[in-house]
Amino acid sequence: MKNKIVDDVSIALLERNFIVKQVGCVFDVIAVKGEEKYLIKCLKEANSLTQANLENMKKVASYTNSIPVIVAQSSGQIIEDGVLYSRNGITTVNINTFTSIISKQPLYVKSSNAGFVVSLDKDKFKKTREEFNYSLNSLAKKLCVTPKMIKKYEQCDSYVNLITAERIFDLFGEEVFNQLSLKPIAEKFNDELTKPVARKYDSLGFSVTEIGKKGFDLLAKYNDETILTMLGDKINKNFLKISEVFSIDNLVVFKTKKPNNLDIATIKEDEFFEFEKPSDVLDYVKS
Repeated sequence: MKNKIVDDVSIALLERNFIVKQVGCVFDVIAVKGEEKYLIKCLKEANSLTQANLENMKKVASYTNSIPVIVAQSSGQIIEDGVLYSRNGITTVNINTFTSIISKQPLYVKSSNAGFVVSLDKDKFKKTREEFNYSLNSLAKKLCVTPKMIKKYEQCDSYVNLITAERIFDLFGEEVFNQLSLKPIAEKFNDELTKPVARKYDSLGFSVTEIGKKGFDLLAKYNDETILTMLGDKINKNFLKISEVFSIDNLVVFKTKKPNNLDIATIKEDEFFEFEKPSDVLDYVKS
């Protein structure tokens, strides 16, 4: 089932002119089109992902300025079409909704602790009410809510349940609702760094996070420059795919035997520790 979801996601992206690579590490599919970057995990049950899996997904997305998405059949229950769910802050959808997202189709419904809800735009809601000449009381009766709730809707953007949303839609149309959008992760992570190379990056002033999943070990960032870093004497094919699709620098730090690949920056570990400032590292990987 997972392989079918991976293939369906990849085909949908390719049909919309994304550059697509299937990988076998933190994510299953990575895709780029212009400024759009997606990191996609595909599986039957979204709840099977561990907290560590989810944190690694968010870390990679943050350091690559990408949008992480889980595409699954269920998340404790069947994932409905046209609804955005969330798993630890990561958007979770089924394949049909994912296709809508990359096709730029408007989406309004999200799953919350209160059930399915839709976001109202307070300014548009108030303006439309006034244009239709509804008083607070008369509109409240139409929507089967209190005048106090109408006032609340006009004071701050609010989430309403589907029944109320349908009544509002019948009166005012979809213009008064906020469209849902997916954005790159912008979190900062305070890792306890265990690897000497990671601690060296940190001492040079880089933001650094440890991943340690199949494909690469570290992500280091200085200003807008990101370096995908692998530790060891062998190069994983996923390491090459990720850096290629995202057009970011890569570096292999080895201890004894230099990896046999001339297209990647490599350096012996003791030589890496001789760097004195961030520009030393950046100049090296770009040379």
